[in-house]
Amino acid sequence: MLTNTDIIRKFNRLTQFKKNEHGAILVSFIIIFPFFIALTFIIFEVSIFLQKKAKLSDAIEQATLALTVENDGIPNAAQQTKNRELVLSYANAYLPSEGFSDPIINIDDNTNYLGYNAAVTMTYPVKFLGRSPLTNAISNIQTTDNGEAIKNKTIKVSKPTDVVFVADYSGSMLQSFSDDVSIKNDERINALRSAFIILHDAIKNNSNVNTIGFIPFGSGTKRKVSENGENKEYCHLPFSPKIYKPNGDYLSENAEATEDAWTFLDVIGDHIDYKKTIMSITENVRTIDIPMHDIKHKEICLSGTNSYSLEREQFDYSIEKIIEMVPLGGTLISSGILSANNIFKETADNGHKKLMIILSDGMDTYNSTKLPNKGFFISKTLIDEGMCEMIIKNGIQMVFIAIAYSPEKNVNAPEYINWKQCVGEDNYYEAHNAHELELELQQAVNVSETSEVGRNTPKQ
Repeated sequence: MLTNTDIIRKFNRLTQFKKNEHGAILVSFIIIFPFFIALTFIIFEVSIFLQKKAKLSDAIEQATLALTVENDGIPNAAQQTKNRELVLSYANAYLPSEGFSDPIINIDDNTNYLGYNAAVTMTYPVKFLGRSPLTNAISNIQTTDNGEAIKNKTIKVSKPTDVVFVADYSGSMLQSFSDDVSIKNDERINALRSAFIILHDAIKNNSNVNTIGFIPFGSGTKRKVSENGENKEYCHLPFSPKIYKPNGDYLSENAEATEDAWTFLDVIGDHIDYKKTIMSITENVRTIDIPMHDIKHKEICLSGTNSYSLEREQFDYSIEKIIEMVPLGGTLISSGILSANNIFKETADNGHKKLMIILSDGMDTYNSTKLPNKGFFISKTLIDEGMCEMIIKNGIQMVFIAIAYSPEKNVNAPEYINWKQCVGEDNYYEAHNAHELELELQQAVNVSETSEVGRNTPKQ
C-alpha cells in the first residue's frame, strides 16, 4: 500500500530526473538512436548500390560494343536469342552474384551506321536495410541501366593489306580469362581460336586483305622448312648471334641448355648481338636456328607441341591448322615479332599496306629466383635499343592486343614493357573476355573503311 510519503518521493524523483541535464540527453539519445542506426545502414546500402550500378554500367557498355561485332543488320529470331545471351553474359561476368531481367535490345538500321541499345534490370537483396526495424520493409533493390553503341556500315578497304599474326602460344594461354571461379569464362586459347574462325570468314570475303603469315611463339618459334628435298624443323630465334654457327650448335657448350628452359634462355641471351639484331630488321643478317632434334625439353621453342610458323606459301589461311595448334612453355615475344618482320622483309614489295597484329597474355618469362639470367630481358633490351621504331620505319603498322591483363598494372616489374609506346596508343588494345578479344581483333584488322568496328555513345 502506497503512502503519501511514497507517492511524494516518486514524484520528486521524476521531477529531479526531468530537471537533470544528463537525463534529458539520455532520453533524446534513446529516441534518436534508431534513426541514427537506420541512417548509417542507408549510407552503407547506398555505397553498395553505387558500386554495383557502376559495374552494371560498365557491363552494358561492353555488351553493346560486343553487339556491334555480332550483328551486321536487323537480327533474325536465332540471332536475337544470341544477343540476349550475350548481354546477360557480360552482366553476369561483372556481377556474378546478382539476378538480371531479360535484356531489352533495340537495333536501329540507319543509312550509314547501325545503332545498338541494350537495357537490363538488376535485382539484388539488401545487405544492411533489413537490419533496422525502420527500413526492414525493403528486401530487394532494383536498378536498370542501358548502353548505346554505333557501328559504321562495313565498306571494303580500298587499299590492299598484307597481314601477319603473331600469337602467344605460351602455357598461360591455357588459363581462363579470370581467376574468379564464380565467373563463367573460357580458356584464352579457345577464345583466340573462335576469334580467328570469325575473322577467317570476314577476310575470306574481302579480297583486299591478304594473310601472309601466322607466327605462334613460346620461348622461341618453330619453323618447318624444306632443304634439299628434305623436311626439317628448327628452333628459330630471329636474333643475330655474336658468332654465327652454320650447324646451329649454339647449345653444344652447355648440354643443360637443351634440357632446362631457364638455362636455355640464359645461353641464348648471351649469344645475341643486340645492335646487329636491330640492323637485321631492314638488312639480311644471319639468325639463330637450332635443329629441333637438339632440343630435349618440350617447353623450349614449342618443341613438345604441333604448333609451328605458317609463312607465305605455307599459309593459305588454313584455319584447321591454327585451330589444332597447342600452347606450351614460356614467353619470348620478340621472337614472334622479329619472325613476322622477316616475312614482310622477304615478301616482294607489292605496294600493299603491311600490318602486324601481336596477341599476348603476358610479359616475357621472368623468375626472380633464377637470377642472373640474360634471357629474361631479351625483348625489353631489343625494344630499348629501338626495335619498335625500326619496324615501324620499315613501313609496318604494329598492333598489340593484350589478352586478359593490363600491362600498366605491372609498371614496376623488372620485365615490364610499355606496349603503348612501342606500337602507338591508337594501335593498342586490351581484351578481358572472349567477346572483347573478338571485337579487338576485328578492329585491328580493320576490314571497314573507318578504323572503328563499334564505339559507345553518351547515355541519354
